[in-house]
Amino acid sequence: MRIREASHMDIPILIKMGAAFINESPTFKQRGFNPDKAAQHFKWLLDGNGVIFIAVQDGQIVGGFAGGITTDWQSDHKLAFDYVMYVMPEHRNDGVAKELVKTFILWAKEMGADRINCGTATMVNTKQCAALYESLGFTPVGLFLEMEL
Repeated sequence: MRIREASHMDIPILIKMGAAFINESPTFKQRGFNPDKAAQHFKWLLDGNGVIFIAVQDGQIVGGFAGGITTDWQSDHKLAFDYVMYVMPEHRNDGVAKELVKTFILWAKEMGADRINCGTATMVNTKQCAALYESLGFTPVGLFLEMEL
């Protein structure tokens, strides 16, 4: 397996993976999926507003991680964050997610980030996802809450 930065040519497969992600997540399935909006967001990230890493195994894209970097609202503290990470179900025990997160950590360091915030709100393998992040040095901070209106 190798991890590489995505390109504009990867957007169609990113859309397919995005649809699979939405379909699998009880949280995000309720919100729907607009492929055109997802494509615009991926293009925006690839045009210098963030990063998308993809995992390739045997010539197939099996996972991806999209993230960004910004400053805190109250200071110049640089914060890297995840938009989404998705690994195809049949590759979840292959170390793909770990390699994607490790690559994002390196990118965040190169970008001069002071901190990284990553989490999970999918309600899919929540404990395993949290354990993965913790195994890479992340610590739980705060609590995420949601309310439907």
